[in-house]
Amino acid sequence: MRDLVNSRGSVNLFTRPRRFGKSLNMNMLKSFFEIGTEPSLFDGLEISKDMASS
Repeated sequence: MRDLVNSRGSVNLFTRPRRFGKSLNMNMLKSFFEIGTEPSLFDGLEISKDMASS
């Protein structure tokens, strides 16, 4: 996740087999970056630690 956020490519391709959590991961990223999302939703998770130190 850290590499994805830091590289900020214009296009990112996620290849995984069917039913392997691609949509779930995209929904999580959308919630993380959306303005107005409850910040406590990600408290205690690695992603919140990485973004707090940036």
